[in-house]
Amino acid sequence: MSKASSICIVLAINIFTFLSSFGQTITVRDSSTNELLENIAVFNPQKTKSALSNNRGVIKIDAFDDNDIIIFQHPSYKTVHYTKDQLKALNYRLHLSHHIRLLKEFVLSASRFEEKKTDIPFRMEIIDHKQIEMLNPQTSADVLQMTGKIMVQKSQMGGGSPIIRGFEANKILLVVDGVRMNNAIYRSGHLQNIITIDNAILERTEIIFGPGSVVYGSDALGGVMHFYTKKPQLAANDTSVNSNLNAYTRYSSANNEQTVHLDFQFGFRKIGFLTSFTRSDFGDLRMGQVRKKEYPDFGKVFYYAGRINGKDTMLSNDNPNIHKYTGYSQDNLMQKILYRPNEFLNFALNFQYSTSSNIPRFDKLNDTLQGGGLKFAEWYYGPQKRLFTSLNTNFKTKSKWFDESNLVLAFQKVDEDRITRKFGKPDKINREEDVKVYSMNLDFTKKFTFFFFI
Repeated sequence: MSKASSICIVLAINIFTFLSSFGQTITVRDSSTNELLENIAVFNPQKTKSALSNNRGVIKIDAFDDNDIIIFQHPSYKTVHYTKDQLKALNYRLHLSHHIRLLKEFVLSASRFEEKKTDIPFRMEIIDHKQIEMLNPQTSADVLQMTGKIMVQKSQMGGGSPIIRGFEANKILLVVDGVRMNNAIYRSGHLQNIITIDNAILERTEIIFGPGSVVYGSDALGGVMHFYTKKPQLAANDTSVNSNLNAYTRYSSANNEQTVHLDFQFGFRKIGFLTSFTRSDFGDLRMGQVRKKEYPDFGKVFYYAGRINGKDTMLSNDNPNIHKYTGYSQDNLMQKILYRPNEFLNFALNFQYSTSSNIPRFDKLNDTLQGGGLKFAEWYYGPQKRLFTSLNTNFKTKSKWFDESNLVLAFQKVDEDRITRKFGKPDKINREEDVKVYSMNLDFTKKFTFFFFI
């Protein structure tokens, strides 16, 4: 090979290297949703060089040297550090993970679309999954009560009717994953439907204090409680699988609770699956034994109704600290499928099923007549069943009409029974309420920018 040929080859290699480094870019995406991330700040430790990702998630890194440490930062995501060689090994594709902060100033859906808490003109409370894990509640009603921000009325152990500023029942709207739970059988009295939501699979709960009728309808007069369950997580690329397994068991001596929970998920780049199951058995509630001397019998139950030879009989309670016939059991199942063909479109199929055993109404079973006898021999809620399925379609675009649209098609089947029988009476009253609810929500959002010249 001649000297001239060698010089040409070396020159060509240098030119190729120069052109490769010129206009060098990196694409940044969300690790769980694979969405392109805008406004990701990039800088070196000395902060002498910087860049910002555009609305396509693209960042130019031409200004950085090969030996520079490149920092990627955003308030909603974990900060990471890379060199150019490390970015090259990732094929200049970077995936960032969410950083959940205890202040909870990000990721809200008060107006059905994500926005900052500082932009919300009314009071809100957010309970994330970290708080729920720390509180370790038995039911979703306990999640609200244990925060100290919501009053919850309980007529029996298997219940919980939240109250916001004096409003409850059909004046407060319950929403699960964008679908309203309230329906025609929601009455003005205490409601126990909140316990059909599995607290073990909640990602967060958003509570809006005050009327939300403009966005959610007339039954949101007192406020809105929006429960968000966990979502399947997608893989970062075609060659990897994102998998996760969570399980726990809990025992509580106060009511002999035995709970078992299992959820697992696995996701590929475009499709992900999440399965969850929770089984809870609650025994009879046990009262504490320490009381004020002025009220030595506070909370004690001395008699309960039983059957002897086919007749109602008042039986003596061997342990007055035990509330007889307050226990129940409940099963919760959830299956989610997330399909994201591209960064602009995703489909989410959501299936939930909850069923319980008979739930005794303790306050009614403890009612007495003027003569001292019991008023009711039976008073309980029949198996409370809730079947829920929805299909959520989210589409993002930059058209002149809208930036994002969200379509939710949902079906719910609710079965609630109330069974009562007075003490010593043969007649039993069964009140059965079965309802099927079909719903469709279609929302659009468009951001406008205005310029004012003074």
